[in-house]
Amino acid sequence: MSNLSPFLSKQNQLKHLEFDLNAVVGLTNINLLNNVEIKSLETLYINLENCENIRGVQNVADNFKLFNFTNLTNLSINFKGCKDIVNKDVETICSSLANMPNLKHLSLNFTRCTKLTDESIRHFTLLDHAQVKNLKTFSLNLSACPLISDEGLDYLISFISPRNATLTHLDLRFTICQKVTGKGFNDLIVYLNNNLLKIEHLTLDFSGCEQISDTTLALFKSYLNKRLKTLKQFALHLGSSQITNQGFEYLTTQIGQQLKDLNSLAIHFKLSSQLTDEGIRYVGTNAISQLKKLHTLYVGFNNCEKVTDEGMKKLVENIGASTKTVKNFSMNHHRCKQITNQTKDFVRKTMRFVDTLSLGTGVQNF
Repeated sequence: MSNLSPFLSKQNQLKHLEFDLNAVVGLTNINLLNNVEIKSLETLYINLENCENIRGVQNVADNFKLFNFTNLTNLSINFKGCKDIVNKDVETICSSLANMPNLKHLSLNFTRCTKLTDESIRHFTLLDHAQVKNLKTFSLNLSACPLISDEGLDYLISFISPRNATLTHLDLRFTICQKVTGKGFNDLIVYLNNNLLKIEHLTLDFSGCEQISDTTLALFKSYLNKRLKTLKQFALHLGSSQITNQGFEYLTTQIGQQLKDLNSLAIHFKLSSQLTDEGIRYVGTNAISQLKKLHTLYVGFNNCEKVTDEGMKKLVENIGASTKTVKNFSMNHHRCKQITNQTKDFVRKTMRFVDTLSLGTGVQNF
């Protein structure tokens, strides 16, 4: 791809820069920013999604080290589907962050970068505690990276640790990372619960991690407590064949008892073949009934084959009876074969008191 340096070098007042190269066929190398210095730049977004043959990450990140990025506050790079990304590329990106002293918002998407291992996360821990010290928002997506394990989650904790006092938004996604176990998940939750001092928005996605089970969720009672007083928005995506109605009861009970200050909640269960109508009703009876400040609610069930119209109706009925504070309600039932339009009709009648209503069967991200 041609070098844009001559053009960019003249943009002395440029504050927002975006490169969208989504699915550019045949793209193997990018040379966008050679010898460019834009001191005014505050936001940089690079989208390389589905550029499967890209090998120029090293080039871009090496350029970062040469720039004057003292004013950069927002950095987002999307490598989703870039199958040739390796640990060394992540190392180069991490080392470049040291040149961004005012960075506050960092988002890195490595979904389906299947060559990445736990070593890729370890590179984040090599940053000095004084570097990236102003980070408020951190988003890391390593979904469908089959080599990521509990060890990687331990490295992640080490990176987050010196930034406990500044982080307000944390988004961690490890969908279908089959080496992640219940212990790794629990250790992460324990750490976040006990140490995040200012967290307001927390998203965790471990759906499709088959080693997370009822036993994992049973431990919620012992480590989810009222220390997360600042948490206002919580999104939890889980799901495996090892989670049954019992596990769902454990989870919803603790959310209702311990996170009473939430104003936004998203619960999304995927690939949970053991979840039935009995289990999903706990969202209303155990969780929503206790959350008196809630104004936004998302409930999703994907590939939950045993959930039926009757179960969904009972769930919605419980929600409607439990709260009148919810003003934004979304429900999703992607690939739940026993759920029909009867559920949608019932939701429309029951949830008339909300301002915004969204009903879908496609995959949604929260």
